[in-house]
Amino acid sequence: DFNFLIIKNMFFEEIDSDINDTFNVAIDKIIMNGASVEYKTISEIDRAFEISKTVFPAEAYGIWGNEIEKNPEKMFAPIRERFRSGQQILAHDYVFSLQKLNELRKSFLWKVKGFDAVLAPTSPIQPPNITQLLDDHGFFTEKNLLALRNTRIANSLNLCALTIPTETDFSGLMLMGRPNNEFDLMSVALTMEKIIK
Repeated sequence: DFNFLIIKNMFFEEIDSDINDTFNVAIDKIIMNGASVEYKTISEIDRAFEISKTVFPAEAYGIWGNEIEKNPEKMFAPIRERFRSGQQILAHDYVFSLQKLNELRKSFLWKVKGFDAVLAPTSPIQPPNITQLLDDHGFFTEKNLLALRNTRIANSLNLCALTIPTETDFSGLMLMGRPNNEFDLMSVALTMEKIIK
């Protein structure tokens, strides 16, 4: 039988009520099929997410900066400016943040030891209005960061992750596993997909 963890903090903040309901229905089905599910609050989630605000822009601009500056008009302005913010991050701040992030990753893995996967909604929101996204850059940034938040947490902690569909459109169930553990995670996901559909 599977043993799953649901982390209560961060993943469920500002969540759409339909997505939350769909997630809970999926969890009920998983439990009825013999899996055990534990709920915990894990502080490494919030701390890693904050540190990633230094690490990710620095890496993004370091990798893509030359391409962006060759043709900046080709990139959607709010994303371009987010990448460009990496220019302002000092090397020693980046290195220090990456060291702290690696420490948090190790601590997190120790706390989730023994679980087959961590379960979460893939995104806390449904797709926003596309016209408003294109016309209002503040609205775009707010919704874009929120839509990416849960998967970004998996990235911050260097986890492997995948999502499976649920009965409700735009309400994926994300499974997160240990780094380089894709094969086992896909095996778990194939079973879960049969259960929740």
